[in-house]
Formats: sequence, C-alpha cells, structure tokens
Amino acid sequence: MDTKHRTVQLLGIVALVCGGLLIGFGLRRLFPVLSNVVLGHTPNIIAGMTQATVLAEEAHFFAGIAFVIGLGLYIMSVGLRGLRWAKGTVEKKVPKVKWGRVLFGSWLILNALGVLANHFHPVPTRFEFKPSNERQAAAMAATEIVLSFLMPPLGVWLIISGIRAKFEERVNADKSSKIVP
Repeated sequence: MDTKHRTVQLLGIVALVCGGLLIGFGLRRLFPVLSNVVLGHTPNIIAGMTQATVLAEEAHFFAGIAFVIGLGLYIMSVGLRGLRWAKGTVEKKVPKVKWGRVLFGSWLILNALGVLANHFHPVPTRFEFKPSNERQAAAMAATEIVLSFLMPPLGVWLIISGIRAKFEERVNADKSSKIVP
C-alpha cells in the first residue's frame, strides 16, 4: 500500500471515530430526555412554561439532536468509503441521495431558526457582536434580515437537489455525453 492509500485509510479511521463520537454525543443528550418522558417526569426547566412553548422547545431540541446524529452517520459513511477505496474495493455506481447536500441544507435551515445556536454552543453570547456606531448597527441588521430570508430557501433547495439526485439518470463510463453525428 502506497502513501496515498495509507493516508486515506488513516483518515477513514479518524472519520469513523469522529462520527462515532458525534453519534454518542447526540445519544447522550437524547437518552435522559426520553427516559423522563417514558417515566412521566417533567424536568424542572420546563415546568413553568406554557404548552406551546414546551412543544416548540422540544421540536428544536429533537431537530438539533437529529442533525448531530445525522452528521455523525454521514462522517462515518465518508470514512467507510475512504477505507473501501484504500483497500481497492470498487463500488457499484448506483443513484443515491447526496447526504452532504441534505445535511448542509438542513444545517442552513436549523441555523436560520436558531436551533443550533441555542442548543449546541456552551455559551450563547460567545459570538455576539455589538456595533460601535449607527452605520454598523444598520449593516448588521440588514445582514441578519438578508441571511434569515436567504438561508431557509437555499437549504430547502439543497435538500431537494440532494434527494432528486437519486432519481436522475447518470451517464455511464461506456457512454459519452458528446453528441455524435
């Protein structure tokens, strides 16, 4: 095995470990909540909230956990693909969902909704920027408005294009995409 294949093999192993850690992190945050729900206990943090607020918080929490677990699974699949390539195993080319696009699109949507910022940063005000004058305040407000309107449609488009790739026909190596008279 040459250096290139050995490097890809080691990076595949690192990706497997990192993906497994992400999945473990997501499950570690998920199991206490599920055990409380099954046992009928409500955590003290949501005891005083209204029903609509509780449902919104739970939806945000579970969407963020699903994203983290999905990202871990994607990283593990990239690691497995790298290990297969390093060993010389040829994969059969079948149409499949482009999970990178789907995950990036869902990250854009969740980030626009504030799910990831609220649940997965240790200190919520860590990256809070404060304007030093009125022009900066106006520019920051305009940027926030533009991004909050652009990110969800872009995320939806990425998710649709990632899923649509499964149903599109691919050009085989035998056929050429050139027009021959």
